Amino acid sequence: MGGGRRAVFLDRDGVINRSLMVGDRPTAPGTLAEFEILPGVPEAVRRLKAAGLVVIVVTNQPDVARGKHRRADVDAIHNSLKEKVKVDAVYACFCLEGPDCDCYKPKPGMLVEAARDW
Repeated sequence: MGGGRRAVFLDRDGVINRSLMVGDRPTAPGTLAEFEILPGVPEAVRRLKAAGLVVIVVTNQPDVARGKHRRADVDAIHNSLKEKVKVDAVYACFCLEGPDCDCYKPKPGMLVEAARDW
């Protein structure tokens, strides 16, 4: 086995931050003003990092491709997440789910990319 670093991969919406409810459906926040970190998340991430783990967020954000959210707003959310929660990295798929996209979860593209980077 190689001497790589151990990591934990976390989803974003509903795990790190509160999902917005649109009707009866959970939806990703589209602006920094809508982004609310769930209670206990910063402490949980601190504990994971204290255990020697790299903490990486992987998230599908197809609303960018649909034109519902702006890429700049999602990037601002991710910068805030790295600053306030201290995750090591955020990997996002901005594609629509489909056979031409290898990064849209549950496909492993973002995990493979993160493994190469870290």
